[in-house]
Amino acid sequence: MSQFTSALQTSEYHVASIDWELERTGDEGVDEDGTDALSILRDDYPTIGKVVYSVHMGDLRVHREAKFLGADYVVEKQAVSDEHSDEQYVEAVLRAARLNFFRRVSEHLRRIGRLPEELAEHDSVELSDEQERKLYSEALDALTTSFLMGEEDEVLMNLLKKRGMLREFDSPRYVSLPFHAKLAELLGYVRVTPEQLSQILRIDPDTAERLLNGEEEPPTSEETKQHCYWLASILGFVLRLSDDNPDLMPGFWTVKYLYRKSRYVPPWDSQGLCDYLIDSGPPGLAESLYWIRRY
Repeated sequence: MSQFTSALQTSEYHVASIDWELERTGDEGVDEDGTDALSILRDDYPTIGKVVYSVHMGDLRVHREAKFLGADYVVEKQAVSDEHSDEQYVEAVLRAARLNFFRRVSEHLRRIGRLPEELAEHDSVELSDEQERKLYSEALDALTTSFLMGEEDEVLMNLLKKRGMLREFDSPRYVSLPFHAKLAELLGYVRVTPEQLSQILRIDPDTAERLLNGEEEPPTSEETKQHCYWLASILGFVLRLSDDNPDLMPGFWTVKYLYRKSRYVPPWDSQGLCDYLIDSGPPGLAESLYWIRRY
């Protein structure tokens, strides 16, 4: 077990795949098997997803023992290569990886007091899409809050990135887009609705919806085109506030009193940028952009 424990101590693992019987004798003449590995994982690395893949899993007694020792999933390996059992094994490993991230994010949220109550007692290896949605929604909100407070939660950031819950902003691709596609992408990041956009730009809802779709540049007045450029610049500012993390932009788009301790407070601070622009329309766009460029 020395190599196994050494590997666990020196690297990060999401899933451990274990055979029940290694059939190997160490230098001291001690047989090593899957029970030793499972015990170590259960006691010292509880968040790692544990899969036992062995010809012995058809034995109900062995199956029960594996589960008792902390195996999350057990799959019976056929003596002769079998496509069905191989598929079951791959599926079990993928589910174990999902479970690992669920456990690690849950553990972190519990530590910072943000774990949803309905998930606090979750101890099943079966995860529903709704449970994952609730957990990662809360995690994203907690991460956004840490950014808004100027205290980036790097642990949570790394977990969500590895889980694929945070989109990467592809700057080279974005730069190559035509303007109307850039605007649509930025608006999508902050989840602006056609109704909201029509109020911000003071345009009809149909034109607003076409702008949001980004399929083609709709015919608008020169004045409205200028307002669109102002709005894109403001959204670019929100993206920079979010450290180029699109999934954090909604928090900065709606937050109030972010600059309450600042010497130069922006015109939207008491309402949040989204509500301010909806209420004030193009004059608000001009005032906001003036503040951004000056301060």
